[in-house]
Amino acid sequence: MLTPNNQLWAKNAAVLIVVVSKNTLDRDGSPARTHSYDAGAAWQNLALQGSLLGLVVHGMQGFDYDRAREVLGVPPGYTVEAMIAVGRPGNKAELPRAPAGARGSFRT
Repeated sequence: MLTPNNQLWAKNAAVLIVVVSKNTLDRDGSPARTHSYDAGAAWQNLALQGSLLGLVVHGMQGFDYDRAREVLGVPPGYTVEAMIAVGRPGNKAELPRAPAGARGSFRT
């Protein structure tokens, strides 16, 4: 489900989380205009708490959104927003170098 570049470094993450938001309000089914914003706020709090606990919490968009929806059974009316890798810090020397043409690098 991850892009090849994300597979290289995220394969050792303890947890991969797919962030999903509901597009409508429970009370009356009207549009939840801030559903993506709310999911972003929840992700930020997860990242902050993880950091406080000494974890690496990395958000990413490099994955197949449609496949995530299918594999996880995300129903209509919900949006797949992002993926998060969570784990303990690893040894930077063990990270692969970014493949030719990749943006950025896995290690410096």
